[in-house]
Amino acid sequence: CEGSSGSLSGLITTQDDDVMGGVEVTLTGDNNMDETVTTAANGQFSFGNLEVDADYTASPAYNAAFDFGNVTVTDIVAITNHILGSNLLGTGYDHVAADVNMDADVNIFDLVAMRRVILGLADDLNPAGATWRFVEADYNLTAGNWMVTFPEVYNVNNLQGNVTDADFVGVELGNVVRAGGRAALELNVEQAELAAGQTHTVKISNGELAGFQGTLELAAGLELVNVAYEGEGAMNLNRAGEGMIAMAFNGAATIEVEVRATEAMRLSEAVSLTDAITVREGVAANGSAGSLNLNFGDLAITEAINGLEQNTPNPVAETTRIAYTLAAAGQVTLNIQDIQGRTVLVRELEGAAGRNVIELNVSELGGAAGVLSYTITAGDFTATKKMVVVR
Repeated sequence: CEGSSGSLSGLITTQDDDVMGGVEVTLTGDNNMDETVTTAANGQFSFGNLEVDADYTASPAYNAAFDFGNVTVTDIVAITNHILGSNLLGTGYDHVAADVNMDADVNIFDLVAMRRVILGLADDLNPAGATWRFVEADYNLTAGNWMVTFPEVYNVNNLQGNVTDADFVGVELGNVVRAGGRAALELNVEQAELAAGQTHTVKISNGELAGFQGTLELAAGLELVNVAYEGEGAMNLNRAGEGMIAMAFNGAATIEVEVRATEAMRLSEAVSLTDAITVREGVAANGSAGSLNLNFGDLAITEAINGLEQNTPNPVAETTRIAYTLAAAGQVTLNIQDIQGRTVLVRELEGAAGRNVIELNVSELGGAAGVLSYTITAGDFTATKKMVVVR
């Protein structure tokens, strides 16, 4: 009747029934209605003094930033298992969460999008920049119908009185596991003592973990030379110059990080796993998430044999590397001579037990070119090889 009015109110929760505050709900409709309110801490919203006999549409939106703590490699592992058919996602809401690029399908493209954002290689999961989607709460969303267009708004035709059940379920894109407790998990790294100038390959393996992610950080005094890996995953090397390498892998993986020490140090004091770019997390074999750290263990006891390797590259135009192995740490002399036996360069070094690498620039050779011999002497051990210098 003339002068009467109505209202529209509702509640927004997650599929786990957690209330969602801070969600913007926009009401549009007849007579140029366009009003936005924000859900209270208890997840409720309300529009009052609405004209009756009019049509209205309520549309929720939650413009939250990507949550690196909620969406992790644990979710990637779960979605991978779903794609492979080994452990299917349960609810329709889980399927919506897994479809991060919002193309009504769960496939490898969703995994790629998640991994890129987790590694800091991209800002958004999808072109819309969405991190949440909403489903009308009364809609029966299932694993069998989720890919068909589902109601993401609440429509009222010919409003009569008060509508109090304009409820929605919020779905965080990528967050299919919604993990609770976190166990302590580890990546295995072999401990090492490094001498100044020594090059060493840090080998990291995930043991029986189903997946892992984090940021590998190198302390001052440790320079990055090269990175290689095997396994299903990716790395972000955009900040490698700052000593930070972001990584995310699922399944068996091995990472090899070649470093050079500019001062004597123990490896465990110079290499760490942090949240600087990608948040640390491991996935146990049973799919549960856990905090992640590096386990260096004890120094390996190996029987090293003295030896000298062929320099690489050879021939040499600018720089080359000479690698040698010592059974025990000690004083080392590098002697380089030309074909007439004249000494071109002598270096006194401190060699570490195990493999050592010398970096050599042709500018140190005083103009010598052609065939040169290089000799390593350490105690009773001596070995000689030849290199070719081109200018």
